[in-house]
Amino acid sequence: MQRHEPIHDHASDAVWTGIGAAGTVLVGIWYYKEPVHFWRIFFLCTLILSIVGLKFFSGEGQTTSQALPE
Repeated sequence: MQRHEPIHDHASDAVWTGIGAAGTVLVGIWYYKEPVHFWRIFFLCTLILSIVGLKFFSGEGQTTSQALPE
């Protein structure tokens, strides 16, 4: 029997933290009309690309075969 682990726990924590941070910045820009500067958008895009990288390289979709104790 195979055990399926779509994403490692630590990677998923980082992904959800990044999504929350990006969402907070976007809400601040759109709802609270916070100023938009080049560097703010640059680092927001860097954060989003990092999230995509974590999802891509975290081993999602791969299965690990481990023997279950009988």
